[in-house]
Amino acid sequence: MRTCGIGIKDVVEACLEGQASLLIAWPSTNVGLTSVAFKNQHKTSKRKTVTVKKHCGAVVAASNVTVIPTQGTTDKRDTVLQKCLLHQNMGAFVEAGSQLQCRFYGQVLCFQVLASRGEDGSLLESVDGSLLAEDESLDNSMRRLRIHEGAGGGDSSLMECASPRTPSVKKASWSIHSPIAFSTPKSVAHHQRESKEVAFHRIGAGTEIVVKSAAQQHDRKPTRASYDHIGGLDREIRQLRELVEVPLKHPGTFSRFGLKPPRGALLFGPPGTGKTMLARAVAAETKAAFIVIDGPQVFSKYYGETEATLKSIFKDACERAPSIVFIDEIDALCPKRESGTSNQEARAAATLISLIDSLPVHKWVLVLGATNRPNSLDTSLRQPGRLDREIEIGVPTAPGRQQILRKILSDVSHTLSDQDIAEVADVAHGFTGADLAAMCADAALRALERNVTSSGASDAALSRAVQLTKADMAAALRNTKPSAMREVALEIPKVRWSDIGGMQEVKLRLQQAVEWPWKHKDAFLRLGATPPSGVLLYGPPGCSKTMVAKALATESGLNFIAIKGPELFSKWVGDSERAVRDLFRKARAASPCIVFFDEIDALAVHRGSTSGSSNVGDRVIAQLLTEMDGIEQLQDVILVAATNRPDMIDQALMRPGRLDSIVYVPLPDLDTRREILHLNLSKRPLADDVILENLAQKTEGYSGAEVVAVCQEAALRALEEDIDATCIQARHLEAALRLVQPRISPESVRFYESYWASSQGRHDA
Repeated sequence: MRTCGIGIKDVVEACLEGQASLLIAWPSTNVGLTSVAFKNQHKTSKRKTVTVKKHCGAVVAASNVTVIPTQGTTDKRDTVLQKCLLHQNMGAFVEAGSQLQCRFYGQVLCFQVLASRGEDGSLLESVDGSLLAEDESLDNSMRRLRIHEGAGGGDSSLMECASPRTPSVKKASWSIHSPIAFSTPKSVAHHQRESKEVAFHRIGAGTEIVVKSAAQQHDRKPTRASYDHIGGLDREIRQLRELVEVPLKHPGTFSRFGLKPPRGALLFGPPGTGKTMLARAVAAETKAAFIVIDGPQVFSKYYGETEATLKSIFKDACERAPSIVFIDEIDALCPKRESGTSNQEARAAATLISLIDSLPVHKWVLVLGATNRPNSLDTSLRQPGRLDREIEIGVPTAPGRQQILRKILSDVSHTLSDQDIAEVADVAHGFTGADLAAMCADAALRALERNVTSSGASDAALSRAVQLTKADMAAALRNTKPSAMREVALEIPKVRWSDIGGMQEVKLRLQQAVEWPWKHKDAFLRLGATPPSGVLLYGPPGCSKTMVAKALATESGLNFIAIKGPELFSKWVGDSERAVRDLFRKARAASPCIVFFDEIDALAVHRGSTSGSSNVGDRVIAQLLTEMDGIEQLQDVILVAATNRPDMIDQALMRPGRLDSIVYVPLPDLDTRREILHLNLSKRPLADDVILENLAQKTEGYSGAEVVAVCQEAALRALEEDIDATCIQARHLEAALRLVQPRISPESVRFYESYWASSQGRHDA
């Protein structure tokens, strides 16, 4: 200490790894000459150089210090806690980001300094870096010191001493025989100039310590969010820039025309579409202070505390104007004030509305709310002068997904070409920005695992060798489900068109209705053709209507939601209609999407045909018609329905604009039966006496399911005859034909053909 010109109780500047702190110097017999000891709350590491010098400048007393808890359960209302925190940290030097601690009722509480205001009016606040440090186990005991001993051949920390006095010993002897290294002596004036660059405040008896909750934390974490880092939201960015930048950069124009700057905007859309990232980008581009309020965390168990927290946040926003107050999940803070709303929620909503209305005109403060449930928000908050601008952040389209993928992959080593990225974007139907980021992360993990298992290279060599490939992206795409589909995700069997024998006309009609509009959009636009909004498959039972829908889901690559008619019915009044609404809401969120209704005759019966006082069938069909072709247009959602009772379906469901494409799936003809037999028997060993042509002719009047049943029964007959049988013989197939008889009567076939003729006549007319 004498060598460095430091006396007892002197204020010194200690710099470790670029982090400066002001400390009080005390001698200790437990510390070696080549060691420096710190209190536990100062993060230090062994074998690091510590620069220590005397602080020659003045230290300003702190009048107000704002802290936030980082560890332990705290109650910011407790004045005893604030007094205890002040008493145990009396004389401490603080800056933004400094750590404070106190022992309170046997519990060690840790705090981090958000801001400090000196008695001279100076303000210390964090400009970069996270405000919340990693959780640490801190001990406030002054006796527990972290000691770095200088023994063991260089295990100690080096102490670089800068002193205004010349050392009385030679530098050579110290540098050779001791780990201490002296720098060239500097003048006192030089120290004073350097000290002015280190800004600290000192906690004193007149300091007021304010404890804020996590919901009041100002978000100053370094973020790379800017307009250039956001893809697929060009229109939304343009709308938000018009709302924010014009009144901020040209306030005189607004006042000259008597215009009031906008006070708020509502960003709504599905989760993961980039609402929060867009708000951060606005704050970064406008250099405005960004204050985040997490809706559910604002609520307190104490009466009036929620309102006080909101008032404190808005007061701080006005003091730091221009500023942006971002309220995430605002529907949790301001739900609709109905009979089920609690008194606390009603008070919070009223307080927030009052605070927005009372924002001063001469200070630029913008309130941005984000929600994925805009209809659950209090309607009074969406009136002009409050959150009067509403910007929808929807699921990105294929070009938007392509932009997002390019932004994500810009910092990743990959071998994908622009064409590969475009192909991935085209098939990632319904993926949000968060889904695409998760998909890329999964692909990167696959690339890393592939390189780790194939080579034993070092970390540095591995980081240079790992490259993300198209195969990694394809595997990640198969493994990642869009967020909107996770509630209704189904394991669709991989059925291809080639797995279905015959039915060429049915396949063509479905491809025209579903696949062509996505694969040949330019051709449809060129001719002004509108793809059908729905397809009805009807025909006798067992004619592969459901199997055709499975193949359609596999071949098209679109999101697929399968619903059985009776599943939507409920014994509770209103639940069936709600189930229909939720179904179409999920389909819109997952668009482009196929919604398959199996046995739709159980769901969409003729209105007035149901008995009972509830008339649930009539209400469900009315809700279904409204969702399909109501005021809210159904975009990029294709309905496919299957039934074997088309006469029971309400006619309003089959008019153009709803299920406007009606496809008859008849009994298989000779060519179709031949293909079905070939597909099923080609996988089984057959004797030489089996002739498929004869078998196809003998199955006249059989449905596709019955033809498959004949093949199954023949195999069982062969095993029944000889458990060690190696092939199926003709006599086994003959026995199966006698056992499996066609169950569709000629009258039923004539009914379907008559219905087909009448429906064609209606369409021709």
